[in-house]
Amino acid sequence: MHSVAEGLLVVDAQGRVVVMNPAAERLLGVARKDKIGRPVDESLREEQLVSLVKDSKNKEGKEIELFSQNNETSKTIRTSSAVIENENGQTVGMVSVLSDISK
Repeated sequence: MHSVAEGLLVVDAQGRVVVMNPAAERLLGVARKDKIGRPVDESLREEQLVSLVKDSKNKEGKEIELFSQNNETSKTIRTSSAVIENENGQTVGMVSVLSDISK
């Protein structure tokens, strides 16, 4: 997962980050060591990631525009998310693939 070119983010059913690859770190501007085991929305602005994780019904993905802290630069990220279920059909988490489509 670490060598996947696209950003990859996996959260558990409680919204805590389980996996974040280096591409996701770069796209979101956060360090994996600061996010693993922590709530996905902690220290992130809502437009960055909360809508990604909570909006799983959109099958075609979603586009989110991210701004730097000084609002001078921005990038657009397309996301595709899928619910992870256990063998009993219970939701145990979600995986999101993040692609920079700014260009």
